[in-house]
Amino acid sequence: SSTSGIPARSRRRSATPEVERAARFEPAPASAQPLPAAPATPPPENARVEPQVRLDEEGVTFRNHLDGATLRFTPETVVRQQENLGVDVAMVLDECPPWPATAEVVTQAVRRSTAWARRARAAWSRSTTLLFGIVQGGVDRRARETAAAALVGLDFSGYAVGGVSVGEPEADRRRVVEWT
Repeated sequence: SSTSGIPARSRRRSATPEVERAARFEPAPASAQPLPAAPATPPPENARVEPQVRLDEEGVTFRNHLDGATLRFTPETVVRQQENLGVDVAMVLDECPPWPATAEVVTQAVRRSTAWARRARAAWSRSTTLLFGIVQGGVDRRARETAAAALVGLDFSGYAVGGVSVGEPEADRRRVVEWT
């Protein structure tokens, strides 16, 4: 029951405990290669910039832009943190390649995103949180169909169109959204 007219499930919870739990992301493993420090000034236009994000089969390591700390996201920690925050709809960790991307890069992103989705689905424990899979595949219709079929087989609460608005022409973006 509700005294405010808003169902208890939809009422906002106290932010402090959730924010504190969300701040406890899993640290990068000791075996992870350290990321370079963010430059204090922008590099020259033609300079090679070291990536601030590293992906591997287990997850993503990146540098926090606020304090420079190295953080690690895995499919399991991403689901757990969203559940701790009490979100109604959670999204799985996925790899979104930039545009343009080679067929090899797109295939790798679909494979990795599907493996991560499987792990996220297994980690999902809160029945009050809906978990959505994210369909990747760039502008390749067959890759998107493969990704969608794999995600549907995992029985998520819903599905999101991923990998659009990453630089592709508007006509491609519209086509991708229509296919997916």
